[in-house]
Amino acid sequence: MLETASTNGAAIDGRTMSSVGDDESVNSASMDLKKMIGFIGAFYWLVMTVLIVPGAVVATFVTVMVPTMLIWYAIAQFPFL
Repeated sequence: MLETASTNGAAIDGRTMSSVGDDESVNSASMDLKKMIGFIGAFYWLVMTVLIVPGAVVATFVTVMVPTMLIWYAIAQFPFL
């Protein structure tokens, strides 16, 4: 926070360049917390969307569909089994 020339306790917020009093400077920390929570939520969404969900889809396909297709192929090619 940059101090102004006056000594009445007012200051300039460095992020928004607006005049704030001492009692308003406490609220700027909560904005930072909200921003951090937003970044954590965005990171979680990105990881889930890019890694976890496609991995679960591939794992389900390999464990369920591949054996089903192999059994279907065996029955279709060798009906006497």
